[in-house]
Amino acid sequence: MIRQPNVYSIGLSLIIIFLFLGTFGLLAYLPSALKGDVNKDIFTISQSLAFSIKPAFVCVFTVAMLLLAYLIFYRGHKYLWIRLFLLLVIYSFIITILWVTTYYNREDHYILAGLIFSITVIFILLNNYLIYNGIKVHSIYTKIFLIGTSILSIIGMIGLIISKVIFNNITEIFPSFENLMLLTQGLSVFALGFM
Repeated sequence: MIRQPNVYSIGLSLIIIFLFLGTFGLLAYLPSALKGDVNKDIFTISQSLAFSIKPAFVCVFTVAMLLLAYLIFYRGHKYLWIRLFLLLVIYSFIITILWVTTYYNREDHYILAGLIFSITVIFILLNNYLIYNGIKVHSIYTKIFLIGTSILSIIGMIGLIISKVIFNNITEIFPSFENLMLLTQGLSVFALGFM
């Protein structure tokens, strides 16, 4: 059975979300925008990571992912090792994509990005399913949040595919769905701490 949410899990999830915001916002998007490498036309996560402060990004992102792994372990429930393995794979691929940019090798970059987003959707769906089945109190808000977050992750993945295949000439669509996926991952961390 999953450990019920408490002040500790809530605090831990807030710290993780803050670290994710700091990692992607302050260490990737901000320096990239200040250098002019990210603007209103090109604002993909990949572009921001390519021009991020890489050593600081790796350090803060590693701390965030270790805390997330601990939060998953702390809450417990089924498929613990599978969820931790998925998290490790996501972490490894994101660290790899810092250097395997579109400037280095476009095809390898897109393969890695596709794997990151696909595994993230599986991770979110599995966590939300286990949280819903493990909590004692099922309110309508909890149900809406967990199902809504799962649906958002699927919409994000479909949007990423459609934006690359059909709407490739509209540059704003793909990064918008990338950032939706990042938001959905944050909501998943919120669910792990609060629900």
